[in-house]
Amino acid sequence: MSKKKIAIISVAAVAAVALLALLTVYLVSVFSPSDSGGKESTGKPIISAGTVTASAGDTVKVPIEFTGNPGAMGFLFDISYDADSLEYITYEKGELLSDCEVSGGNGALKLLSVENENITDDGVMAYISFKVKDGASGDCAVKVICEENSVCNYDEESIAVETSDGKVTVK
Repeated sequence: MSKKKIAIISVAAVAAVALLALLTVYLVSVFSPSDSGGKESTGKPIISAGTVTASAGDTVKVPIEFTGNPGAMGFLFDISYDADSLEYITYEKGELLSDCEVSGGNGALKLLSVENENITDDGVMAYISFKVKDGASGDCAVKVICEENSVCNYDEESIAVETSDGKVTVK
């Protein structure tokens, strides 16, 4: 092979490697996890209460979501809310769980769910309905409280989760 052909092949090989490197950087940036809204992510699953806006007298549904699910089947955790401004009405099972129960009132609820197997999707666990009391104003806190063994998998291994509080903003 002539020196000219070897030089052309060498330049083409270098260009191909450079193109592959650029493509790799692009794919990593496109398929990496999205921004966590300013919070530093620890990679742990998160149970969060949503944020909604309402007026006094309205009934609102606050979603309780599970994201970053590593495979879980048992859930038992508390939800606290501003009982001076919000009245607990009822709950609806979300799309994530096959069944769940929410009980309590006067500012403190408990969500319980035991699935038949590990679920691995992310989604809404339940919708909590509140009536916004007359005279309520500003932000009314809805907090998720998880203890050490609040979430477990099929093998009964505890799953550490983070929580993210929500609110009902009364306009």
